[in-house]
Amino acid sequence: MKFSRGSIVILATAIPCFATSLIPAAPCPTATLATYLALPAQGCTIADNVRVSTFDFQAITGPATPSDINVAPVVLPGFRLGLLFSSSDFSVTGTDTAEYHIEYVFDPTDIRSLRDVMKASSPVFPGLAQVDTFGCKGAAFAPTCPTSTLHLQVFDDGVTFVSTDEKPVIPPQTLLGVQHIIQLKGNGASADFDSLENTITFVPEPATWALVALGLSGLALRRRSR
Repeated sequence: MKFSRGSIVILATAIPCFATSLIPAAPCPTATLATYLALPAQGCTIADNVRVSTFDFQAITGPATPSDINVAPVVLPGFRLGLLFSSSDFSVTGTDTAEYHIEYVFDPTDIRSLRDVMKASSPVFPGLAQVDTFGCKGAAFAPTCPTSTLHLQVFDDGVTFVSTDEKPVIPPQTLLGVQHIIQLKGNGASADFDSLENTITFVPEPATWALVALGLSGLALRRRSR
């Protein structure tokens, strides 16, 4: 078999990416964002071989550092999983403001939707706690999205509380870049929130379906034996 010079270049580019995707990733820990920033290239596994990787953090304004932000993996019914972010620094008062950007990538799976859930404390109007989340279809933010995006927004201003936002991923993607823009504005009062839960829904791999089917079959046989 003969390869042209162009084919060799393409193979040389593709093989490292393919090799990285084959390297097993350790389970995602409950830890600080600093730990997630230090993950190897393959990231970590939440569940069902779904990984998160390529973390980035920027503090535009505000005191929080990656060591001040807690991250925990989330696994929910209905093939939904993701990450939960929390910090005592998600709070400002008076004329203070804070803005933090957190980025990462979900892969490799058949991603069907993206959801944010904010748990708020007690912001006082006109203080504003707001998170805008952008999903980059098929690519990471580097630093902007080279493809198309979807947008979620949750917020609490002490009067109006939009705690949940969810958007379908159309068409489904095997890789989704995520960017959270967290904004806190005291506006002479206070603004805060307890946590942000970002999750995807996905279609599991055939092996996962096989395990589910096997489990259901086992339950059926157990009931029959009774």
